[in-house]
Amino acid sequence: MEQYIAHRLKSCRDPRMVADCVLQEARAITGTFMGNVQLMNWRDGALTIAAQSGFEDEFLNFFRRVGLDCGSVCALALSRRADVSVEDVRHDDGCLPYGGIFARAGVRAVHSVPLITNGDALVGMLSVHFSERMKLNAVQVAAMRDFATLAADKILYLTAEMKTYPQLVRGSASALKGAREALVSADKTLGRW
Repeated sequence: MEQYIAHRLKSCRDPRMVADCVLQEARAITGTFMGNVQLMNWRDGALTIAAQSGFEDEFLNFFRRVGLDCGSVCALALSRRADVSVEDVRHDDGCLPYGGIFARAGVRAVHSVPLITNGDALVGMLSVHFSERMKLNAVQVAAMRDFATLAADKILYLTAEMKTYPQLVRGSASALKGAREALVSADKTLGRW
């Protein structure tokens, strides 16, 4: 699976293409038609949607920009730098403020995975949404994490080439060091992108 994803990512020429590719893979592995990929913009301190499937304008406009203080599933995953899964948004206290928007979009469950490079640089978020109560199995979760990491490395590689990585990675020395390590890791993992 990882080699297949790596091969697909090799042809991606910009971060939005990577976002589309990783979203397609996440939808295939989880069997859902709804999902989105958000990229982190540290200048604004928010996630912004780069790719999506299955959502109407109301949902996209509502979650167009998600900051750490938002309280949504992806914001929680962002603050924890770890997967967050909500099996039923109707019975989750954190999701109650978004109940109406979720209901109108047909969302009942959500699983968000941070896009973190091998060098520990956070570049975005991958989220899949389900129309019924859902809990992903261990194989699905592991696969999503694996290709989220590959996608994060590719996004960082492309943004470094385009010299736009400061908007994706905090300007701290440790994050920039992580970015460099991720690029080296990406080269070793997949050969020259």
